[in-house]
Amino acid sequence: MRPMTEHDTDLVVAWRNQERIKDILEYPPDSDLTAEQHRDWFFKTRNTRIDYVLCLRSCHTPIGVWSLKKSGEERFGYACEQGRYIGDTAFLGKGYAREASVAWMWFAFTLLKLDAIVSLHKIDNLAPQHINASFGFEYFSSAAYSERFTTMVLHRHVWNQNCSTYATPTIERPEEIFTNKEV
Repeated sequence: MRPMTEHDTDLVVAWRNQERIKDILEYPPDSDLTAEQHRDWFFKTRNTRIDYVLCLRSCHTPIGVWSLKKSGEERFGYACEQGRYIGDTAFLGKGYAREASVAWMWFAFTLLKLDAIVSLHKIDNLAPQHINASFGFEYFSSAAYSERFTTMVLHRHVWNQNCSTYATPTIERPEEIFTNKEV
């Protein structure tokens, strides 16, 4: 994984404009996303979230996006909501989302020192729910989200008990990310 940059605009816009990606968004757009809209969003949100591009280790080919943004669920302490999708359909169903999730949770709990990760999914989008459950995420309800979505949470202590023995992943970390915990 590597940090998303403005140079990823064309790729991310192409992925975000796929119907299967639009369908899983909390607020699906009425029309296709433009490169200008993406760049505007990208630069406006650098203080409130981080976005990484998932790349194949062997050839560094980008295949998806993982993100963390400040969670509205303050009861979990220092928590972020994760977002993720495999953008390149050739890599769906091959275990990359699970592998990347390990790296992302390791990053969130070990380097960023989050207390919890919150994950929001459409109720009928079962694949990420199954992946999350395998790591110890638990379902909880929240009036903050639509009835079309389900919300799950993973606490750091559960990660430490169940999953912290996974190998240290390859993930770039710019030193300025979350250093003041203002995400």
